Amino acid sequence: MSMNQVTEYPDQDRVYHFVPGELCVVVTVHPDIATDPYEAIRERLNTEIPAELPAPIGGFIMPDLATLFDRDIGPTDGVWESYRISAREDDDGSVGLFRAPARPNRMRTVFLNHADDSRTSLNFFRMALSPTKEIARLPEYAQLTRELVNVIYRKFLIEETPSGIDGVAFSAVTPNWLSFIAGSGNNSPGTPAMGISSGYGATPTFGQFFFRVGSGASLQQVDLDTLVTSQRNTAPMQPLSGVTVAVLDTCPHKAVVEAAQAFWNNNRLLRAIVDPNNPVMIEDFPSLDADTDFDAMIPFLPDYLGQLAGWYTTLTKLGGANLKSWRADNFGAADHGLFVAGIIKDIAPAAKVSLVRVLDDAGVGDLLAIARAIVLVAMENSSDRLVINLSLTLDIPFTNLLETPPEDDLARFWFPMTLRNSAATSTYQNQIRAVLINIQRSLAVIFEYLKAKNVVVVAAAGNDALRLAAPPESCLPARYDSVLSVASVSRDTGRSGFSNKSAPTHGVAVFGGDGKLSGKPESVILDDDDPEESVDGVIGVMSAIDVPPVSSGPGTSIGSGTNASGWVYWAGTSFAAPVVSAIVANIKADDLTRQSGIKTIKEMIAQVQAYADPTLTVDYAGSVRAPVIFADNK
Repeated sequence: MSMNQVTEYPDQDRVYHFVPGELCVVVTVHPDIATDPYEAIRERLNTEIPAELPAPIGGFIMPDLATLFDRDIGPTDGVWESYRISAREDDDGSVGLFRAPARPNRMRTVFLNHADDSRTSLNFFRMALSPTKEIARLPEYAQLTRELVNVIYRKFLIEETPSGIDGVAFSAVTPNWLSFIAGSGNNSPGTPAMGISSGYGATPTFGQFFFRVGSGASLQQVDLDTLVTSQRNTAPMQPLSGVTVAVLDTCPHKAVVEAAQAFWNNNRLLRAIVDPNNPVMIEDFPSLDADTDFDAMIPFLPDYLGQLAGWYTTLTKLGGANLKSWRADNFGAADHGLFVAGIIKDIAPAAKVSLVRVLDDAGVGDLLAIARAIVLVAMENSSDRLVINLSLTLDIPFTNLLETPPEDDLARFWFPMTLRNSAATSTYQNQIRAVLINIQRSLAVIFEYLKAKNVVVVAAAGNDALRLAAPPESCLPARYDSVLSVASVSRDTGRSGFSNKSAPTHGVAVFGGDGKLSGKPESVILDDDDPEESVDGVIGVMSAIDVPPVSSGPGTSIGSGTNASGWVYWAGTSFAAPVVSAIVANIKADDLTRQSGIKTIKEMIAQVQAYADPTLTVDYAGSVRAPVIFADNK
């Protein structure tokens, strides 16, 4: 075994945060270059990079005196020796190591156009490799992805090799990050849904959000209630306020939603969603067509409810067409986006709500789909009239770059040798930070683009806290300071058990329900100790005839049952975020009516935070660390 072989691969049952075998190359394009540089980049990579890899693909040999850091960011021949570049041509005739990802409509490039006419281009590729023997591919293929990202980073950014393409400069190379409905890892979403019996839901205001008014209300809360009431009163006469809220999420088929409304015709919110005067625009700007899914990503799903063992057991018995059925039955989340859109429709009825499918029916997506959708909605809508709701997270673990060493899953995966040696960690701490910043740049540049356009983005903080001693920081993108980060509080305004922290400088907390751990094996459920009408969950709509069950181990499930009314309880920061998106939409609509000017992102965040109830202190909200807006819809 040579010195640069790795003797310890990551555990086979670990969770990968990116699509194994896919990566994103970020380049800047000079204003004088009008063409798409994708093919030139691909040719450059196919020409330069294979020689930088070990045999049998290339001739790279790690020097005997290489440092631990060099070994971590260099290729290891013990992995690459089992692979060859695929000899099979793609349908478009492509050959070589770097090829376009398998996506509908040839999705492979996303352009971010800047005010100075320059462009940032996100170019997505997949590795075309063929294994030479039966091997444990999950850890190795993820490691190949990491090493290929590092090789390109070293070649074009550390060594500053010219791109060789006129007007194009390499600026970052990253994995194609996975995304999920709001949560990052252990328990996404906050809880499974729970059906509401047919005896509830027939009243005209059932499930309608309200904001505390009366003797106990603060002046800010009275102002917020007035704002929402005004927009509700205006909507019947003026169905469109001129503001668009784009919900990037899962999305059921439009025909299914229309059939659900016809079946539960006394469900007021489903009626509003299909109202021809201002319907929710279902399947708008789809980044994923209605039949596209991430079945290949099943082995890389987060450890939902801590019960992946049961999933794997089931997977060994299924295949082919049965796989989709099993997936839908055990991780059904197509209505997640509809539930979110319904909350916005309830609070901001005059806004145009556009439901954009960027996650499949299991709530799984990737950076490519989200980036494409963000650019499409930003191009199609005026920035001052657009709000983007992200009840999802990109599964990039939090890295505190001020720590020495950075102690998290991603850092340990990326630097398995360096971070085991305190001297090497101290010596290369600046280089480690530079690499960790680089591999997240494909996401960061998107939100820098939105910040420059003054687009307000509202994002869920994440649902990772239940099994932890203390709630973690908010996930990306909610952690960016240009994003309005939303944590969840329970009905009594304590921190929801699952909720991550928000941010005092650019975040709030609002009602999103509560969850708890229950049973053996331990599962996450809604806090439902009280009678049904007092369940600590947000009330919203679901179009599925049956509330999808969630697997909690071999032969068991939770959250299943008949959808008796079109109404369900659900809990998570996913459902706190749209409350805030709707408030932002109403502020924008009011500003348009008053012609009071366009608020900056910072000014909008300040106004939303001003609606927080000062009687609800940060201490009262546990460790949410953000102003608390009182809202409920029981």
